[in-house]
Order: sequence, then structure tokens, then C-alpha cells
Amino acid sequence: MSAALTDFLLELVQNPEKAEAFRKDPNKVMAEAGLSEEDQKLLRSGDPQAIRAAIDKDRLGDSYITIIYLSTGSESGSDDE
Repeated sequence: MSAALTDFLLELVQNPEKAEAFRKDPNKVMAEAGLSEEDQKLLRSGDPQAIRAAIDKDRLGDSYITIIYLSTGSESGSDDE
């Protein structure tokens, strides 16, 4: 597996037009994205556990992607002004 797979999946999440194109013609969109035949076969399998394992394997390599969402601020409702 490659970082291309992880990047491709992130793009589908972030780009609704790309996601819709993928729903309509996944083979075309995967080929246009330059995914390897192995990555395309994996996505066509629809096996969420295998896809997750491939992403986890990629994350452990040099191309580790970290997405951190930090929420800050008080939710206590304090009126201290």
C-alpha cells in the first residue's frame, strides 16, 4: 500500500464532488488518481478491515499522516468577566 491510498481517501472525505464522481465511476476516479492496481483492488473489495489495515500500515511508515483536532475554550458557563 502507499501513501497515495491514504491521500486519495482523505480527498474523498474533503471533496464532495470527487466523492460523487467516485460513487458514479470508481474505476475511472481511482485510475485518474494514479492509485496502484493493488490499492484499486483493495478499494473494490469493499473490505473495511483490510482498508483500515492498509491505512494503519501506511501511517506507521515514513508518510505518517496526523490529523489533530484541538478544541479549546471553556464550556463551564462561567460568568467571570
